[in-house]
Amino acid sequence: MNRIEVSSSESGAQVDFLFPVNPTIYDPVDDAYVAENSVLHGPSIYQKRFYDSRNRTMEWKGHEVGWDDITSVVTYFRSIEGEIRYFNFKDLDDINLRWDTTDAASPNWKKARVITISTKPRPGGKLIYDYVKLSLQPEK
Repeated sequence: MNRIEVSSSESGAQVDFLFPVNPTIYDPVDDAYVAENSVLHGPSIYQKRFYDSRNRTMEWKGHEVGWDDITSVVTYFRSIEGEIRYFNFKDLDDINLRWDTTDAASPNWKKARVITISTKPRPGGKLIYDYVKLSLQPEK
């Protein structure tokens, strides 16, 4: 599997961060993004939303807290929380079909705001992350 790339450049001309380890779980939010509109004397009407801004999440499970690869992921994303970056998902790109890229200079790069990265250590014994979770919000 190719590693996910992160860039502060829309074209991806300069890669700022290369995932040393790709996520164990990735939720591309693949269901349709529709809004329910109530009708006075009839069934609801469902309308596809113009832009899908639902958060996407990536999770890493069961890594040691001191492992350099996962530490670099946590450190990098904590340093850019709230900022916009461009992501090249490589092998995962074909499951990002609902993530609009019409405004991007390159269709391979997805624009997103880094919402947060959270960690939860596993109780007892050796220090291991139960999970590390990265939340992204697609941007136009």
